[in-house]
Amino acid sequence: MKSIPATIIILFLISVMLGVPVSIAETGGPEPTIAVTAESDLPGASVSQRAERAPFILIFNGDGNLVETHSFPIRRDAGADRALAAWLAEKKTKILISGNIDKNLMGNLKQNQISAIETRGSVSRAVRDALK
Repeated sequence: MKSIPATIIILFLISVMLGVPVSIAETGGPEPTIAVTAESDLPGASVSQRAERAPFILIFNGDGNLVETHSFPIRRDAGADRALAAWLAEKKTKILISGNIDKNLMGNLKQNQISAIETRGSVSRAVRDALK
């Protein structure tokens, strides 16, 4: 039975390396509401300073629990801001937190009824502050 947790950890690491979305929380809880650009796939990571080119996006529910991790889903130069806003809307995101959000992305977020918060520091602290 000791091999089951090790197997789960290995599968999690492989899926993250391959860019496969990973659900961490149980389903049925509060829907995902906060997306944070991050330098790694862990809540203790630093908030990424470039919203359109972050290495990872972490999605949290309304209780502040991590529910999904994604390697950055947008892989293009032209129209990245529009594509990111549309992807976040599909994820039912209400707030995007990043270090720097340019005016084009800000406009696309507003069109999708997504608020934006610019901040520095750890992802977990940014989420906690957003939920206050």
